[in-house]
Amino acid sequence: MRRSLMTVLGWASVMLGSGANAMTGEVRPEHPRIFITKEMIPDLKKRCETTHKAIFDRMKAACGKQDKSVGPVDYALCYLITGDRKHADFAKEMIRSAKQEFRPGQESIALDWIYDTLTKDEVKEIGAKLLKGLWDSDHKHTRCSFRDLVWWNQHYAYTFSETFMKDLFLYGEGVDDERVKKSLDDKVMCLKDCFIWSHNITGGNPEGFGYWNGMVEPQCDWATEAWRTATGEDLFKDSLFQRERGAWYLYGRYPTGGCVGINDSGGIGPGSPKDAVTHLLGSRAGDRVSQWMSKEFVADPKSHYGWGRNYWCAILWHDPGAPATAPAELPTSRIFDGLGWISMRSSWKSDATFCYFMAGDWFNAHRHQDCGSFIISSRGGYLAIDSGYYSTYQDDKHGHGTKYTTKAVAHNVMFIHDPHERSGGMWDKAVLVRDNGGALNPGNRGRKESENPTKGGPWDSADITAYEASPLFTYAAADLTGNYRRELDPFQNPKGPAIIHRYTRQLVYLAPDVFVVHDRVATKDAKYTKRFMLHVTDEPEVRGRKLRQVSLGVEEFDASGDAVVTDGGGRMFVRALLPEKAVIRRMGGVKVKSLAAGAANKGDGKVEDLKVLFGACAETITLKCVEGGAAAKFDVASGVFGKIGSAEAGKPFTDAPRHPENNRIKLDPHLSLTVKPGAKPFEPGDELTVELESHRFEVQGESPEPSYKWWTNLSHAEGKPDKRRMGGWGRIEIEPEACSVEDRFLTVLWCTDAGVREMPGKCELIRETGVAATDGVRLTQNDRSYEIRFAAAGATGGMLKVTEKGKVLVERAFASSVRKEFQTAP
Repeated sequence: MRRSLMTVLGWASVMLGSGANAMTGEVRPEHPRIFITKEMIPDLKKRCETTHKAIFDRMKAACGKQDKSVGPVDYALCYLITGDRKHADFAKEMIRSAKQEFRPGQESIALDWIYDTLTKDEVKEIGAKLLKGLWDSDHKHTRCSFRDLVWWNQHYAYTFSETFMKDLFLYGEGVDDERVKKSLDDKVMCLKDCFIWSHNITGGNPEGFGYWNGMVEPQCDWATEAWRTATGEDLFKDSLFQRERGAWYLYGRYPTGGCVGINDSGGIGPGSPKDAVTHLLGSRAGDRVSQWMSKEFVADPKSHYGWGRNYWCAILWHDPGAPATAPAELPTSRIFDGLGWISMRSSWKSDATFCYFMAGDWFNAHRHQDCGSFIISSRGGYLAIDSGYYSTYQDDKHGHGTKYTTKAVAHNVMFIHDPHERSGGMWDKAVLVRDNGGALNPGNRGRKESENPTKGGPWDSADITAYEASPLFTYAAADLTGNYRRELDPFQNPKGPAIIHRYTRQLVYLAPDVFVVHDRVATKDAKYTKRFMLHVTDEPEVRGRKLRQVSLGVEEFDASGDAVVTDGGGRMFVRALLPEKAVIRRMGGVKVKSLAAGAANKGDGKVEDLKVLFGACAETITLKCVEGGAAAKFDVASGVFGKIGSAEAGKPFTDAPRHPENNRIKLDPHLSLTVKPGAKPFEPGDELTVELESHRFEVQGESPEPSYKWWTNLSHAEGKPDKRRMGGWGRIEIEPEACSVEDRFLTVLWCTDAGVREMPGKCELIRETGVAATDGVRLTQNDRSYEIRFAAAGATGGMLKVTEKGKVLVERAFASSVRKEFQTAP
């Protein structure tokens, strides 16, 4: 296919021919120079008349209405294309009257594009205003100190691009030139030696897919492109991660479209990618997957590969002729070995079975204690989740973020109970954590080797020791010992004793629907009890014999029957093969602690048919009679949210609470009930009280709930109920009946349709003793059978045999190292 001028090479040749010095990185003296040079404008105008006319017309229409939902850059581009001065004037007015910056640096980009309409006095006036926001250039962002300033802890990235663009706009303009040059030199050093360097190390963002979207993503990419157009120095060529960003996005998305909510993210949401960078990376960095996303956005601006308002990004950077790679052309599994994260799925269809597995070093502040954790979805249901809310730690007086969400207990890990627990919260050392699951707590300050963890140090938390993938299976082995070396915890004072000798986890995904997890854990003492954790969105069924009701919200069963997890169209059967004698503990939900009628009530009716719904938390619900009689009416109020509705005796009630500060926003419902009249009618002033107790975030008898501010945060109010945004129902724990120093777990997770009543195949334990001791499982479904054996001691390893209709498809040992190539089907 013939490429348009908007190719990396084509644009570079236009730009390089304009006088920029590609060898020295010298900033060209004339404007525009950020993203656009005067040599590019004729081709841009042609694009807006032909290939990009539809997008340009949308942007032009919004600018014609002086619509403030588009930013000053859109108005500036309209000026460059049409020559209509009113667009430049409006962009200038938007910048002058703005009460906050147009992140990331859009005001400086717009000013650069309308430079020929500015007087010298205006440049000095606006430039002085811009300089007030310059980052302190005394910071030296080198590889030895970027740990606290760059994207590992995204707050520096928050301001990076704004300052970078200000520096480029003001460079050589006589507005404190020395300070601007010093600041720009600092930013360029950071861009080259920190941002791009660290991206290439990890192959992804250690903070996950939440902060990445708005804080880091455009900051690095826009700066790289701005430096290219301003100087001719192309940093994309040395940036492997920018050339492969699309894969990072795509493999981190559920089949249904949302990003995996790991680390500090808001749960299942649109997340990255964003159209602000997919067009850029597709055309400039040559990222074929980003280019596919760019095409999807251009075809449908409402697609989840963009939000549809950054029209100028598509006009400037989308290249219709650039080669693209669609998801169907990609392998279904991929490792991001710098991070130690692995993505696997049955297909690229929306109902596929999907798993994300995490086992890497501790790089950043917003990382959670999730080494060895996995997330599973199937048929659109979320069956093993990363639980808890991304709570605002500074406002979270109850400690939900510091006591729960960031801790090991909130993830699908091996939880090792440490009776010597002395750890503080992740961000607040004064917040006492009852049980940290044995995981160390590196925290977010003073980690000199966190950029490149030293073997055996506190930030060397885990390693993927083996990986291989094919259409039939994906195999991963991880050494997780470092994550449980509590004696290295810099936040634990006084230090507790070492609790672990070694811990390894092996995960085998048998496409399309079965996961087998093998854990070998050796602790220093049997008192460090071990629990296999599995967090779920809705109350699971446990089919074993009930042993005891430990407390309200906590029940224990034997492992004679499966646990069954259901959500949406998916279901997962959980079978504990090892330990052979185990306890399955189910804990979670919001339970009714008490129902009480007021002591002075005249009526003798009561609350019946009470059901707790998605939004319930630890709270007291009060029903106060305001109108008596057979059809008595009640005001229903929550101790957390205030009034949540009105109920009438004899009629079903489901609350529809409104946000306390914004009545247009409806929160998720809390409960449904019916007030049943008695022999004596209710009278005004009568009260009924429901006390709710949460066990969703249970930690040693405590369930730290989010703060009131969190519950009523606008960004987390939903227009319709969605339990997947609510942090999870609770969890299943599998624990040996009698723990020993060394325990092994073998767990089968079989996904299927929500309507299937029994595990859709046979599953049996295989055990061999002696020198070559193994733990194994034999699985059969229809005409296919699997035999998996794991080494029970020594180095991690094992073998797989797959047979179909008597024909052996695979029979060999698992890989003993990381194999990045995707093996073809036999």
